[in-house]
Amino acid sequence: MRVVIPLFPSFTALDAVGPYEVLRLVPGAEVLFVATEKGEVRADSGALAITADAALDEVDACDVLVVPGGEGSLAPPPELVPWLAKVHATTRWTASVCTGSLLLGAAGILDGLDATTHWGAAQRLEAYGARFLPERVVFQDAHRVVTAGRRLVGDRHGAGPRGEAGRPGHRGGGPARHRVRPPAAVPRRRAEPGVAAGPGARRRDPA
Repeated sequence: MRVVIPLFPSFTALDAVGPYEVLRLVPGAEVLFVATEKGEVRADSGALAITADAALDEVDACDVLVVPGGEGSLAPPPELVPWLAKVHATTRWTASVCTGSLLLGAAGILDGLDATTHWGAAQRLEAYGARFLPERVVFQDAHRVVTAGRRLVGDRHGAGPRGEAGRPGHRGGGPARHRVRPPAAVPRRRAEPGVAAGPGARRRDPA
């Protein structure tokens, strides 16, 4: 299984590295970073760069395409958008993280589909013909597309496209919803005579 992650100037490192760290563990997976040219591509922090081992024109097909987000998704290299449209036609799954969905939208991949992105980019996403949903992850099984608002993969034991590495929290054909339970309240014990009630409390001897 070939997984391709395209990089562009000012991408968000976590959006690319997170999926990489999970998908590289799938048996038989080959994960490849690509960019307009081979070499280092600097993330939006300015402090980190990832090396692209292949240029866009060297890759024309893959099984899984994962598009990260970042400030650079608002002004991508001109070669990237048509490349995404071409490669999407060959994939088993095409996915985006955060504002990476804007690049899928620009490529015409999300036209008429429910999708998600960072909430601040919702209007931009809808300008490409997508219907924004305020969900963490939206699956479009019939179209082989997954869009994630904040993160695509959340745990090493069951994250990623169905049939490859599971789909945590996904039920049926609708979007995945993950809820986090707040921690249970810890009952406070009443201090007994002569016993300190908490850190820094002074012990009081019974009169």
